[in-house]
Amino acid sequence: QRALVQADLALAAVPGKTRSSELKSSALFALGRREEGEAWIREAVENRGDQLDVAYQLHLLVEAQRFQAAEDLAVRLLERAVAVGEPGPAQVARAALGHQPEDRAVALQRHRAPILALVRSRLVALYELRRPQEANEVLTAVLRSLDSDDLEDGARLLREPLSREQWQLANDVADELLAGATTPLPLLWARGAARCKLGRLAEAHADLSACLVEGRGDSLAVDAHDGLAEVHLARGEAAEALDHAVQARTLGSDGTRSRELEAQALFALGRTEAGL
Repeated sequence: QRALVQADLALAAVPGKTRSSELKSSALFALGRREEGEAWIREAVENRGDQLDVAYQLHLLVEAQRFQAAEDLAVRLLERAVAVGEPGPAQVARAALGHQPEDRAVALQRHRAPILALVRSRLVALYELRRPQEANEVLTAVLRSLDSDDLEDGARLLREPLSREQWQLANDVADELLAGATTPLPLLWARGAARCKLGRLAEAHADLSACLVEGRGDSLAVDAHDGLAEVHLARGEAAEALDHAVQARTLGSDGTRSRELEAQALFALGRTEAGL
């Protein structure tokens, strides 16, 4: 409540102030005033979309389960990107809206993060609105529209179908794109994760192992170790699974997945107390 009061005071002093607008929408949702929060975000994005962190605003709508509003605003902002006409963002926005793509992929360059965040918001909204076929079409079109240099970031969009058990789709899309990718590691991870779930364990192991580039200790390496732990557990190789789960935590994983896999491996090795 205090944050909302402060945001209103700041907006009274400086109407349209970007940070105050964002704080107000956060405060409204935190107070459970979802209709007001949605209305405020719609007005702010429409009138000050070029200044706001629109990805954060759409994230708030998704977190508040205002999926139709998130879909509406994502479409509106993607249409705006098409109208502005800068080659990279416009190309991806066209694909995300189901428009006919250009003849070749165009690099996103400095606009990569904002436009991909909009695409992700639209994907989440479509899946949650039970429109999976449309979401899958958007995902496939967007990834096909990306320049090979942008696929490392774009491939992270494959986490959405993977999290919704769309394993065959994730496998097929990653498989197609790997042929032209200059930075294929996230695509290899996505394909490996999908193949593990599809029971193609040898192929999954090969893809995920290839992600463990020497000296790379980022979130992709954590995900690869988690994936390999899952593969080894499926094979009944608990000691190897434990090793990968521990390595994921050593690299700084604070997620529950690494701990769950470590516990499963410990239980499989008969180390019940350690697992607990």
